[in-house]
Amino acid sequence: MQIPLNVLLYRLSPNIRFQTQNIDISSTFGGIQLFDANDAVDDSRTSLYLVSEGMLRSYTNKFLCEQFLNSSVFLCISSSETTDIHDFNKGLSMVLLYTKDSFPLIFNKILDIFHDFDMWDKSFHLSLLQGGSLQQLLDISHSILVHPMIVFDRNYTILGYLRSEDAADPFMEHLIQNGYASPEDISRLQSDGLLSASENAENPLINWYCNADGSCYYSMMYRFSANHHVVGYALVFCCRRHPNTNYLHLMNMVCDNLQLYFQQERFTSRSSSEIYEPVLTGILEHPDIPEKQLEAQLGYIPDLNLKGRFVLARISYTDTVQLPFSFVSWNLRTSLPQLKPFVYNN
Repeated sequence: MQIPLNVLLYRLSPNIRFQTQNIDISSTFGGIQLFDANDAVDDSRTSLYLVSEGMLRSYTNKFLCEQFLNSSVFLCISSSETTDIHDFNKGLSMVLLYTKDSFPLIFNKILDIFHDFDMWDKSFHLSLLQGGSLQQLLDISHSILVHPMIVFDRNYTILGYLRSEDAADPFMEHLIQNGYASPEDISRLQSDGLLSASENAENPLINWYCNADGSCYYSMMYRFSANHHVVGYALVFCCRRHPNTNYLHLMNMVCDNLQLYFQQERFTSRSSSEIYEPVLTGILEHPDIPEKQLEAQLGYIPDLNLKGRFVLARISYTDTVQLPFSFVSWNLRTSLPQLKPFVYNN
């Protein structure tokens, strides 16, 4: 798969120091190559080459020729902190990477990074095709993610989450324990700037927040859409550094894949079950509604017929205040997947 250069650098080391010249750091590449000065120039590929400082100085003209023909980019490693990118030809598109690691070690690390992302992307899409849950997709992504996160549906029921061994957020643990965000929880998330239901808010939305114990972090919020409607949110907690320092671009890659989950027809159909509530509530509140009108309204709900088998049950939860109906519906749906639950407060 194609990996942005900034994500590649982040995976090498979150605190790595580098300089760039004539290159968009978000440019993507499908792999890394070693440059052979005696190799014929191939204009059919766009490549990221790993080169040493000495090689870049010795074969500048060759590199410029290669770059002119196929927009190649050169990743040059240097162990000297005094080396500056202006010491090289200003026409080169390059990244100067400062590291004490040896040339072979850096090359092998980069090969491993491309391999790991390829395996993640394949496993993710395979699970998606097999109808994997969002929790399964997050578990697959655990090896490449760093910070804890929660993914909600549009009614703030938790679809999946990831914990981190390096950081724990007590409020996140509270949400996970409940399985959903209550109206009070949502108000707190919004007042702390972690969550915004506005479609005009930035996506992702990055904010600085503080916990009750005085610890402060950056957070990230992503909105997911399907059929031009918001269908879910992802909240990332406990970022010690501003996500713009390349973790943002890694999260963008992951959330682009997560977006595929929400776009699937099976989730769109599941979301459409929420139409039951206003339609069936209308039926209960207006029993004299004409049958023709009922047929028209129910026609908008997939797999629901006017004449069919219905079950009426009364359920109760102990020690729970203001439990949202969406959570009850989710709880019933996951417990009895053959049913299409409708919850009505009467």
